[in-house]
Amino acid sequence: MTKAAPSALPVALLGAGGHGRSLLGAVQDLAWPLRGCIAPERPAPDLWPHALCPWLGDDAALAALDPASLRLLNAMGAVGPTGLRRRV
Repeated sequence: MTKAAPSALPVALLGAGGHGRSLLGAVQDLAWPLRGCIAPERPAPDLWPHALCPWLGDDAALAALDPASLRLLNAMGAVGPTGLRRRV
């Protein structure tokens, strides 16, 4: 696998479920700097590596982040109907 150019800006994951864990691994493999994750609730310590990717807060925490200082990575997967997600 060819490594992508490193991201100059830290990455914030939007989501902290199974898809988020997969993308967290990819971000680490690419050696991109990581700010943390945004999720509706603090992920359970046994399911999320908080030392590597701290929880930054819920969706309201996005307002406190400077969009020019980081990259957002959509880490929201889906189980079940996705109609609402498609409309968003």
